[in-house]
Amino acid sequence: MANTNLISVTKQVIRAAAKFGIDEAGSRIMGSAWKPFKAMLSPVINELEKRFPELFLLVESPVDSPTADVQAVARQVIAEINSDKVLQQLILQGFNELDEGQYEIKNQINKLVLRLEAIEVSIEQLSETNDKKFDNVLDQLAAVHQRLDKQGESVGFSNQSVIFPLAFDLPTGSIEAYVNLYIAGLDKIQLSVDKSRPYSTVNIAVPKSGDYAYRLEHKEVTTLYQQVGNDFVPQLVPISSSAAGQITIQPNSVYKLERVVNMQMGKPGANTITMELLKVLSHEEQATRDREAMDYLDDLINSQ
Repeated sequence: MANTNLISVTKQVIRAAAKFGIDEAGSRIMGSAWKPFKAMLSPVINELEKRFPELFLLVESPVDSPTADVQAVARQVIAEINSDKVLQQLILQGFNELDEGQYEIKNQINKLVLRLEAIEVSIEQLSETNDKKFDNVLDQLAAVHQRLDKQGESVGFSNQSVIFPLAFDLPTGSIEAYVNLYIAGLDKIQLSVDKSRPYSTVNIAVPKSGDYAYRLEHKEVTTLYQQVGNDFVPQLVPISSSAAGQITIQPNSVYKLERVVNMQMGKPGANTITMELLKVLSHEEQATRDREAMDYLDDLINSQ
């Protein structure tokens, strides 16, 4: 989950609180994850109340008819969060210090991103909408929540469902790349990147943790060096590949698409380029893998 999403959702909760009160606003936006999210916000709210004593109007109880003054306070608070690195760090620190609830918050924010996409709005774009448009988006979002939650129950999606991010960066030397990904039980997932939009991330929902078969199709236009006489000349070349396998999805799983060059030593021109679906290792997993590699090398050296 990107830190910008965490901060953006905080701003939207505060803005909605001008109309509904903080608890109703938080429940509408964060659903069942509101309790840990509220605990995360406590130090931020405390700091903001020192700067904006009027803020208690937003956190006490629902506001039936929010006044222009209350809405103005909400806008000032959002502007303060936008410009103040200390407040932004308080939000991130509050999240990192949660003993429990981090997964619920991540999962709900990922769902929120996907569901806002269904009504063609990003979290950050909400900050730029007028009050009428903001209220309209909240109403649409409530309808999307209700419809998708019901659909999820009918196809086996429940509280056990897992949403994980998949990142795709434009490979070095390429001008454009496309991937069609098929994961068992899900619709086709399409990703594309090019020079104008070199990074792409999608959030993918699966019914529950476990192993899933997949296959992918990949096309791109990239720069390869071709030997012409004694020189190597760069040329734009279309390439394609396919792959299949199995991935294990758990809470907090993160995957990426990465181009891999398979070297064929001693066979000029036999190298192949494929796109692979790879798990992004946590710091702990990477440290364990590095330690195992070093142990293997030590054993190999000592055995000689």
